[in-house]
Amino acid sequence: MNFFKNASTKQGSGYVCGSGPFFGVLLACLLLFVLSCAHAPKSAIEQITPAEHLELAGVYESKGEIDSALERYRIAIAADKSSPRAYFAYANLNLKLGRFAPAKEAYLKAIKLEPESGIYRNNLGWLYMEQGKYKKAVAEVKRALQ
Repeated sequence: MNFFKNASTKQGSGYVCGSGPFFGVLLACLLLFVLSCAHAPKSAIEQITPAEHLELAGVYESKGEIDSALERYRIAIAADKSSPRAYFAYANLNLKLGRFAPAKEAYLKAIKLEPESGIYRNNLGWLYMEQGKYKKAVAEVKRALQ
């Protein structure tokens, strides 16, 4: 069966563009496609939650993809500035890399958000010890144990 064949022509052998049921279906599909593109969903990256960014950062870190891990930690923090876990994980990676300033800043933000957590103070104490600031290190570890 040839959907393009125009049955109403006397010759019956010509193709007429825009006639027949196939053309209507094709036009409807094309219109549906165009309309669906106008309201494209968010990209997959935009749909990831802050917790998923944090988890993804941990995966990157465990695979040794440090730049990707740092980027994901930053995205997780930007998406949820009230997450002490995100600041803590970001601080820990920076401490491992010897980047003391961003590590300290992130530990302090985690402590501010969750002051009762001893682990944040403990790791801040470890940072001070790495810097040779032993009195500050001892003070933080003592506060962590309270």
